Amino acid sequence: MMFGGLIILVLFTLLILSGAIPGLKKKEVLRANLEMWGFKSEALMKDFISRKQDPAIAGIIVKYREIQEEQYESILINALAEGTGPDIFMLKDSQIFKHKNKLEPLKKTDGTESVSAMSAENFKNTFVDATHTGLLENNGEILGLPLFLDTLALFYNKDTFNSANIPNPPQTWDEFLIAAETMSKISPIGDIIESGAALGETLNIEHFIDIISVLIFQSGGEIIDQEKPESVIYKGITEKQKDGTVRTVIPAEKALSFYTSFANPQKENYSWNKGKQNSLNAFVAGDTAMYIGFAKDIPVIKAKNPHLNFGIAPFPQLKGAKTKINYGRFDFLAVSRLSQNKDTAQAYILYITSKEPNADYLLKSGLPPARRDLITTDSKTPAELRVFYGQSLSAKSWLIPDENQIYLIFKDIVESLSSKIFSPSTILTRANDRLNQLLKK
Repeated sequence: MMFGGLIILVLFTLLILSGAIPGLKKKEVLRANLEMWGFKSEALMKDFISRKQDPAIAGIIVKYREIQEEQYESILINALAEGTGPDIFMLKDSQIFKHKNKLEPLKKTDGTESVSAMSAENFKNTFVDATHTGLLENNGEILGLPLFLDTLALFYNKDTFNSANIPNPPQTWDEFLIAAETMSKISPIGDIIESGAALGETLNIEHFIDIISVLIFQSGGEIIDQEKPESVIYKGITEKQKDGTVRTVIPAEKALSFYTSFANPQKENYSWNKGKQNSLNAFVAGDTAMYIGFAKDIPVIKAKNPHLNFGIAPFPQLKGAKTKINYGRFDFLAVSRLSQNKDTAQAYILYITSKEPNADYLLKSGLPPARRDLITTDSKTPAELRVFYGQSLSAKSWLIPDENQIYLIFKDIVESLSSKIFSPSTILTRANDRLNQLLKK
């Protein structure tokens, strides 16, 4: 009997240690000194990275280094090349493709509980669709975890709208056109005295690439096919006409024609040109009635003009569209392939992007969530952010190969269309080729 009892005790102990009896296995406490680099302020990140309410990461000590955003990428890449980089670093969504080979994918779960692993399905169920682009590989690998998702919205000057007797901000692009025309004042010689909307140019329009991108998406097109990957900016779609016939259209061509019309003196909605100041500054100064921007622009606008009477409305949609399409950008945390503490670093970023720590980060940063379980538009959501919270689930994004080169390509598209030297098909064919060249690098 004693011998049998001893065998049972040994087996019971082994089951506990193996975790076969849930809840009885002692949770492993991870220990490591980790270094994290980023371009967010140390003041913002300090409390965020010091959270250790999960006993599993209580032994992790993280040192954060803030680097100015303008210098961040070059300093980080040089440090990684020299083998002196951090364990964890922050990147923008536009840097995923360019630096993918420097990122250590998260470990995949094997069906057992793990603090340092995540499945592709869990990632999809946790984070909104716009973050899947780039971060979630075709083979199910997860390259990093998003901190937030910021979306484009319509900022409007309430005083200008009231003076023009326009009771509400436009919800559709048709309404946007009418509002822009109504609030723009053009002199007899074609000078813009008052601007109804800041759109149509490149150098003096904040976020012009993002605006053009979402217009392409709303028109039924795409820019990059991530699975291949290859450019599809010049790919046509079939569209049913009012007379019942079907024809092939190029969504990018439609989107760009609409965008550039605001800087075309021959159009009724002419409201912007190269001579105007930066669109954000113009909005702050009351020189344009409508500005398209992100939630991150709110504190900038308030700091520059605390007395500006402005509102924020959802990003306009196509009239009659069955599905809302918005546009989102995000920053994310990733683990370096060169880290000597990969498992611990992955456990740490999984923890600080989990619900409660991430909620604290969003509260301090004033940015909307990328996590599905944090998307609420109730009284607890800051009033000025409710529009952005309401757009996270309908937002799209695309795989940007190289932000600097994309800027040059899109700038060339807009300026070439405005000059009318080349046909739209020639311009977009050239852009398509340049995008494919970037994707092959």
